[in-house]
Amino acid sequence: MKPLTRRLATTAALISLGSLAAFADTLVLRNGRSIEGEVISVRDGRIEFRGDRDRGRIERYDVDEVDRIEFGRE
Repeated sequence: MKPLTRRLATTAALISLGSLAAFADTLVLRNGRSIEGEVISVRDGRIEFRGDRDRGRIERYDVDEVDRIEFGRE
């Protein structure tokens, strides 16, 4: 790949990644509550989620409590 083409491809990739960072995930619980933030991890039957409203506090939810996770929604 030519240097200019590589540079343009790298720039486009960084712009795309930067725009994805503006999107939030939404955790929808079975009780109907929706929480916007960021999924940190899913392991051992638990979901770690950093909510936008709780000053970045990480909450843990059992997968049985969660109806769905919507990724990349504003």
